[in-house]
Amino acid sequence: MAIFRRRPLFLCCFGFTLASLAGFFLPLAGKMVIGGCLLVGAVLFCAWRLGRGDRLRAVIGGILCLLVLVGFLLSHLWFFGNNAVALRELEGQTVTVTGTVTDRRGSGGFMTSYALELGSLDGAPARGKVLLTCHYVSDLQPGHGVQMEVTVISLDEAAGDGYDATALMGDGYVAGLLSESEETVTVTNETAGGLAVRAGRIRRALAARLNGTCPDAKGLPAALLLGDRTALADSLRRDFSRAGVSHLLAISGLHVTLLFGLLEGLLRLLRLPKRGRAVVLFVCALGYLTLLGFPPSATRAVVMLGAVYLSYLLSARADPLTSLGLAGALILAVTPYAVADAGFWMSYLATLGLVAVMPEVNRIAKERAGRASLLAVGFFKALTGIIVGLVAMSFTLPVVAAVIGEMGVLSPVSTLVLTPFCGIVLVLSLLTLPFSGSVVGTLLGGLAEGVCGVMASLAAWMGEPSWAVVSLKHPAVAPIAFCMLAGALILLAVRLPKRKHWTVALPLLAGWIAIGGVLGIHALLTDGEMTLDFVQPSSQSDMLVLTEGHEAVVMDLSNGSLTAMSRAARTAEEAGATEIAVLMLTHYHSRTAGSLTAFLSRETVRELWLPKPDTEEEYYLLLSYLEKAEAAGVPVCLYGKGESLTLFGGCQAVLETAMLERSVQPVLLLSLDAGAGSRVVYCGSAVFESELSGPASALVAEADTVIFGNHGPLTKAPFGEGLTYREGAAVILSGEGDVAGWFVPASVQEQILWMGEWTGKMTVYP
Repeated sequence: MAIFRRRPLFLCCFGFTLASLAGFFLPLAGKMVIGGCLLVGAVLFCAWRLGRGDRLRAVIGGILCLLVLVGFLLSHLWFFGNNAVALRELEGQTVTVTGTVTDRRGSGGFMTSYALELGSLDGAPARGKVLLTCHYVSDLQPGHGVQMEVTVISLDEAAGDGYDATALMGDGYVAGLLSESEETVTVTNETAGGLAVRAGRIRRALAARLNGTCPDAKGLPAALLLGDRTALADSLRRDFSRAGVSHLLAISGLHVTLLFGLLEGLLRLLRLPKRGRAVVLFVCALGYLTLLGFPPSATRAVVMLGAVYLSYLLSARADPLTSLGLAGALILAVTPYAVADAGFWMSYLATLGLVAVMPEVNRIAKERAGRASLLAVGFFKALTGIIVGLVAMSFTLPVVAAVIGEMGVLSPVSTLVLTPFCGIVLVLSLLTLPFSGSVVGTLLGGLAEGVCGVMASLAAWMGEPSWAVVSLKHPAVAPIAFCMLAGALILLAVRLPKRKHWTVALPLLAGWIAIGGVLGIHALLTDGEMTLDFVQPSSQSDMLVLTEGHEAVVMDLSNGSLTAMSRAARTAEEAGATEIAVLMLTHYHSRTAGSLTAFLSRETVRELWLPKPDTEEEYYLLLSYLEKAEAAGVPVCLYGKGESLTLFGGCQAVLETAMLERSVQPVLLLSLDAGAGSRVVYCGSAVFESELSGPASALVAEADTVIFGNHGPLTKAPFGEGLTYREGAAVILSGEGDVAGWFVPASVQEQILWMGEWTGKMTVYP
């Protein structure tokens, strides 16, 4: 289709965009080699074209090479420049910083987090955005200038256990800061910050007004109109993600087109001339973008829209591909960190696919529909809508596979169904704001609440089936997805005859077939095989995660830690699970109720297993757990200690507990038996000092994998010397606490595989 032909600006911008991506991913040596080759190539190309008298192509080639080098340099300096390196070198050290609070990211019972724009670091000027985590409830507000003593931490630590720091990098964060004491914090200015801070205050005030007018709208009006997603429940985000329509929650071309299409229609009614409309719309678009805080997807949409308005003023025709290329290049030039933002690449690639491919699809559909009945026309339009979703999914698949790791199968259909509701909510939200507090505003808000309720119900229904989400964690999926995208781009770049344009679909179709084959073969080969992960998120948190296919069982051997549960869920995702079939709690703890509320709303949990209570205190805690499970719509199963529990695949689990006088924490003994000698035994801390010592010794002698964990009362006596093991049995020691220190290895020394976390396989036999 020759998408670069007669589009020199798009070619240069596309080269700049790819160079920015390479500057982020490639090592320094690779960048130097490519940079040198580009310089030599640019000189030779320009000399060749000038020798043939083609000055225009020589100039375009030179500009392209120059922009590629600039893209390399900008991306490299942002992520690997002196400022970023200096902050990384200070990790673990206490420093004094000054800066401006630009956003309040979240708060809990014992912590608050902020976005902080640095001003100085130990008295020396510094720049960059950092994630400030206060280990106390702080009353800092956006716009406050502060001076404080903090500890520099890595982005991985700032992101939290089990979460990816790349998401923070994509938001522009260069490091994390940890404040332990409010006494070291001084507010130096309560009105600091520029336009971005003031726009953020207005946005939050409008969002609060909109959420107050539509209290039962689940936060959707503020999210869709203002990009403020603070009021969205975790369960709603999960449902939209499973249905494959989480992109509807991020303001993008769909939202901008609907809003400014309505505004243009209003200006037409006012009989404003075309150029006058273009000026008004462009100014409003810039104002709206400023209010949103310049998110990449909205910025891309507004720049493309601005190109259309500019074409009105110049009496020219706007080219969508050139507008897209210019939007992507401008975003990366102004905010180089956007190259690490998966949302930016998904928005860019989806729009690229739609702009390049859909005109040909629409042409074919129009030709077919022109000779068809009214019913057939409706069918072609619905089919075209589904094809839009498939094209967008195909072009974004590499990012989804590499970053997200799972895909909503029903995304094209869900997008087709929910997009009209999204438009209705946008219109109602826009009309509700000026009438907030009045009868008209209440009526419009009620309508918005009803439509939002339908949207949420549809998203939950479409994301409910176990097959609605497919894991893309297989190592072959991402390379196949990148190859299929590269093949499509190559065919789009070459000049094909009109009758051959359909061949662009071939690499996409081949890629989907290859991915389906890989996932299908993998499922057949691993049928009946479970992955067992022993995870230790903290010194008192042990977790066992069993994964088979797309299902996982999480066994919580901790004190109800949300961090531990979240870490276990991430581990299950890495093993290919898309939902948690069973969350099994082994004992009761007062902290667990709050953790359950958050965890059950974030993750898809099919069943919650709870031990039968033994005391009055456990009974009241059980009632609290049942209340949380009922609110999340998760059924509960009570099991008895010592009772054989059947997990998926026929694996049998048995839990025994005991108490020691010196501790309120229970001693845990858990065995997993998959049949034919495939048995794993978990021995909690101090198990050999309790009444479970005899049963534990017997189970250890029969197990092919023995895990000496850390959860339970502190170990105070040596153990392990008198134990017998099966020939070839694996012994895993806790990497936390004092378990390893009290273990007497004797003759089992060579069988100790790991001191810490561990992953193994269990084969389920019929």
